[in-house]
Amino acid sequence: MTAGSGSGENHTGIPGGADMARYIRDHKNEFIEKRPLHHHLQNLMNQKALTKREILDRTDIEKSYLYQIFSGRRMPGRDKLLRICIAMELGLDDVQRCLIYANKAILFSEILRDAVLITCFENGHDLHKTQETLYDLGLDTLI
Repeated sequence: MTAGSGSGENHTGIPGGADMARYIRDHKNEFIEKRPLHHHLQNLMNQKALTKREILDRTDIEKSYLYQIFSGRRMPGRDKLLRICIAMELGLDDVQRCLIYANKAILFSEILRDAVLITCFENGHDLHKTQETLYDLGLDTLI
């Protein structure tokens, strides 16, 4: 079946037509609920028993800016958010979810810089090691 034909399944696996509502209702728990980034960060911080001070010390982000992010008054840029994710020692799934909640592009393995960042997350690199790796490869560091 061709894309856009209005019936059958597409690349999401969700059937088209009248079966769509039933499928979504029956599989609702398989979808993530999009929520504000700061709520998600706070939840992750609590799960990992981290304090904002610990995150601040690991990110090299200005204190007031970081606190504004965690209160929902500011939305970080992609690189700043990645710094926060590194400081929180998040796994790749949580990093991607944070990027989605922030309406930022997820890390995409076919983009060289993103592929390097994915590898750094998968290997648990801290911010210094991540920055060093990016720099050594001639890629933009996280700003």
